[in-house]
Amino acid sequence: MKAYFKRLAVLVSLMLANTAVITATVWAEATAHEKISQLVERYSDHNVFQGAVLVARGDDIIYSVGAGLANREWAMPNGPDVRYRLASLTKGFSAALILKLVDEGKLSLSDTLQHHMPEFQGEKADIITIEQLLRHTSGMQHTTGLPGWFTGAFRREISDKDYIAEIAKLPLLSPPGERYSYSNLDYFLLGKIAERLTGQSYGEALSTRIFTPLGMEDTGVDTTTTLLAKRASGYVWAAGGGFRNQGYNNMMVFGAGAALYSTTEDMLRWFRGLAGGKILSPESMALMFEKDNAIGWRVQEWNLPDGQSLSTTNYDGQIDGFSSFLTHFTESDITVILLGNIGTGSSIKAQMTVELKQALEGEGLSKLPLSFHLTKALTEGRLADGIEAYLAAPGMFSADENRLEALGNEIGWAQMPQHSISMRLLAVKLFPQSIRAYVRLAETQVRTGNREAGLAAYTDALALAENASDADMVSYLSKKIAGLTN
Repeated sequence: MKAYFKRLAVLVSLMLANTAVITATVWAEATAHEKISQLVERYSDHNVFQGAVLVARGDDIIYSVGAGLANREWAMPNGPDVRYRLASLTKGFSAALILKLVDEGKLSLSDTLQHHMPEFQGEKADIITIEQLLRHTSGMQHTTGLPGWFTGAFRREISDKDYIAEIAKLPLLSPPGERYSYSNLDYFLLGKIAERLTGQSYGEALSTRIFTPLGMEDTGVDTTTTLLAKRASGYVWAAGGGFRNQGYNNMMVFGAGAALYSTTEDMLRWFRGLAGGKILSPESMALMFEKDNAIGWRVQEWNLPDGQSLSTTNYDGQIDGFSSFLTHFTESDITVILLGNIGTGSSIKAQMTVELKQALEGEGLSKLPLSFHLTKALTEGRLADGIEAYLAAPGMFSADENRLEALGNEIGWAQMPQHSISMRLLAVKLFPQSIRAYVRLAETQVRTGNREAGLAAYTDALALAENASDADMVSYLSKKIAGLTN
């Protein structure tokens, strides 16, 4: 009998121990979920990021919600099932499609552009290779180099034949293979080559080889004519406060470079399936995920201000009113996916991604960043009041130069030059020894037509560079000043 009770006591102890472990795990995840929710609410409430957010460890989704509105006119909320434009996050799919065709023996990375597209008479088309197009080393210009791009010439309908002819007219920026130069046109052409080799449309080729095998039912090629359920609308900041609808984009001209839509949960299926070897051969996987030389992705270290280094696989995208970011942290096997519809910039998404990882690992909210306070003030039409409120009580907020610079950039992209100048002036006030702050102020002044003010800011930056004995910066700034005075 004593032996029985002893065994029973041991069994009960083990059960209680296991229960404690399970309870602790559930409590930790519940606490992490709460901290992530608080972080996402902070970004959303201050109009810094709105859209869908997913955080996963391995294949397990820890957090998957929406923040803000997918459609402001109908008050439709963002969420995990809402479909967002991926912009350049499309390129990872296109790169995988091309490498899949290599695996199938349909082409070689050493094949030339002209071999698969004989009618393309662009400069050096007979020596530009498929691999150079994939790696952005073809020397081709970006879409913004097309005459009329910024005046809306390519928002109209245009045939593939005519668009390819326009691309062929552009001179190269550098000889093929010489240096990296990001170009959406590289990937547009790769998409057309894939269509020719498969006898399918770009979307059909992806569906056959990627979407269907991975169970991705909410991903496809975005066109403005398609009736797409749960499609998010894209928004940009309005000059007087609030938001306005993003302008019309002809998605055909983005093609394999930026034309896909998806959901956060489909994007997790995509990355886990791809990284798990379900799509490509080991040889193609090694090429795609080569560190510091990846194809369709960035495989790189992120060095944080606290000295911590994080190994990541990531990529992002941005197009009028939409932004995307997918990051996988190698050591922790944490994946963070952001699909937004207010055009949040790349550096802000990267910061949010790191903070989401840290929240999952138990870190709480830090002091409210000044940039968040000012973003909310901007979108409420009272940026000047927001700056004044900060200067009256600076201890309430955390002033970070990188975040302020990113906000100034986004304001500039939103076509609000005077507000952008206000941000640059605040930055040099707060960081008077920062060469970069004065350079950004100078660039913005010159861009808005105030050459005299730009020259003054460049001169201030030059004095700081000379005091710091920064020879490269002194040379750069001297050339800038010479260009404005000659």
